[in-house]
Amino acid sequence: LEPETAPQLAKLLKEKGIVLDNDIIVDKMSRLFGGDYLIPVVVKYNQSHSVTKGFNLACFFPLARSVNIEKRPSKGEKTEILAWTSENSWGEKDLSDLKAGKAVYDKKDIAGPIPVAAASFSEEKNGFKLIVVGDSDFIGNTYLQVSGNKDLALNMINWLTEEQDLITIPSKKTSSKPLVLSSNQAKVLFWLPVVGLPLLILLSGISIYLRRRRL
Repeated sequence: LEPETAPQLAKLLKEKGIVLDNDIIVDKMSRLFGGDYLIPVVVKYNQSHSVTKGFNLACFFPLARSVNIEKRPSKGEKTEILAWTSENSWGEKDLSDLKAGKAVYDKKDIAGPIPVAAASFSEEKNGFKLIVVGDSDFIGNTYLQVSGNKDLALNMINWLTEEQDLITIPSKKTSSKPLVLSSNQAKVLFWLPVVGLPLLILLSGISIYLRRRRL
């Protein structure tokens, strides 16, 4: 759910213990990834919930709002936060300042890390399952393939459709480690292919030529 949208739905979700605040998340950490302040980075996940257990990829939620839970679930119902932004983020409450490009954290704002997704379900026979995310753009064409967005979205869908076996833990990408050489090692690696091998071939050729002349 985008900020400043669907007030009636937000009211309905509140009955299930999920609270959507009227804020926009600002995250300075996103600049480290080449992003914008209004594209918060999701870096912390609920490791006890099947949707996000073992999940460790950064996700990006452009123009997101906070998603909180009230500690008063009905009997047989359970609601949990799934993901949070970084500690460097905050929920900006003064949207007029934000639109004017003057957003600065103050006492009225919500301190980070900010919860951005929650899951709720009922244990009853004909119960319900729902996941609320404070942003819809993260699964749009522009951001779906960015970092872990697609993996997280698929995990959410599989949980909602009770395809638990399809929920995956994204594998860690092997990072390429640079080969650090000393100056002497670098010289050897340079001279061996550039000078050493051609010289060896030349000497072998001269040796064969001299042998043939003697014959």
